[in-house]
Amino acid sequence: MKYNGRWSNNLTDDSKKNFEDLLGVNNKVLDRLSEICYNMINSSEMDASDYDNPNWAFKQADKVGYRRALKSIILLCTPQQD
Repeated sequence: MKYNGRWSNNLTDDSKKNFEDLLGVNNKVLDRLSEICYNMINSSEMDASDYDNPNWAFKQADKVGYRRALKSIILLCTPQQD
């Protein structure tokens, strides 16, 4: 399995190879992190009471940014298709 190149940025060639091998073999932590992030996205969904707040647009913008960051983490933890 090959993961996003960000995992091995700024590593020496030897360290890069070792780290990429480690990611390919032992990815249970990454799978669990993806699951946690997915659950955090689901729990951050907006409910109808959010519109009662006069600043609901700012609150919504914050939630959108939060979910976008979590989705970036999920993509980082997901093997890339060749």
